[in-house]
Amino acid sequence: MQEKEIAYALVTGGSEGIGRAIAIELAKKQIPLIIVALDQPVLARTAQEIREEYGVEVHTFGIDLSRDDAPEQVYKWFKTRNFSLRVLVNNAGFGRSGLMHDIRLSEYYTMIDLNNRATVGLTYLLLPELQLHPEAHILIMSSMEAALPLPYKAVYAGTKNFLYGYGLALREELAGTSVNVSILCPGPTVTNESGMKRLKAQPNSKYLVSMPDKVAKLGIDGMFRKKNIIVPGFFPATLFRLGRLMPAGMKMNLLEKIAQNFKNNPG
Repeated sequence: MQEKEIAYALVTGGSEGIGRAIAIELAKKQIPLIIVALDQPVLARTAQEIREEYGVEVHTFGIDLSRDDAPEQVYKWFKTRNFSLRVLVNNAGFGRSGLMHDIRLSEYYTMIDLNNRATVGLTYLLLPELQLHPEAHILIMSSMEAALPLPYKAVYAGTKNFLYGYGLALREELAGTSVNVSILCPGPTVTNESGMKRLKAQPNSKYLVSMPDKVAKLGIDGMFRKKNIIVPGFFPATLFRLGRLMPAGMKMNLLEKIAQNFKNNPG
C-alpha cells in the first residue's frame, strides 16, 4: 500500500507571539509544521515543546527573513527536503512607534523587507507547491491598522495596509483554484511582557486587546472556512468596519488624537 503523503503547514515568525500560537493551533489539528524564524534558542525550544505536547512532526529553519535572499534560501531548503505544503502562514513582522524621524531609516527599510518583501517572496515561490493540492490555504497577517492607519506608526501601518490589499487582490486572482487566501487583521495583541505593561497602563484598552491564543484560533478557524477578512474580537471588528466607512479627514483627525500615546511613549 502506498504511504500517504505528509502535507505541512509553514509558519513564519512561528517561535514567539501570535506565530507561536498559530503553530500550536495547527498542531492541535494534527497538522505537521515547518517553523521559519530567527535562528535563536527559542526556535528549537518552541519546536520541541510542540512535538512533546501534540505529537506532531515539526521542522525548523532559522533565518532572518528581512535578508534580501531569505525567501530564496527558505525555498531552496524546502525543496531539498521534498516537503509537501498545504498551508502557508505569512506571519513574521515587527513594528515601531514614534515620530517619523525618531526612528532610523535603516529600521524602516528592515520593517518593509520583513513585513512585505518576505511575504511576497515566499508566497511567489511556494504558491506552485500549494497548487499541487486539491485544497490549500494562505493566511496573511495584516492588522486592524490596515483600516485605521495610526499616526506615529506610519510605516508599520503602511506595511499592514499593503498586506491587506495584496491579500485581497491575490485571493481574487486565485478564485476558482484550489488555493484560498485569508487575511488576518487583529487589533492590539499582548505578545510579550512589555505589551502587558502597556495594557495595564491603559486600562480602557482592554476592550480592544486580545491574547495570542484567541487570535490564532479565530484566524486558523476562519482560514479553513475560507473567510476573506478575519478580525478577531467584537470591538476590533466594529472599529475595523467603521474605519473603512468613515471619511478620511474625520478618521485621521480622530486617530491622531487616539495615537498621542505612541508619540509620547515610542516603542
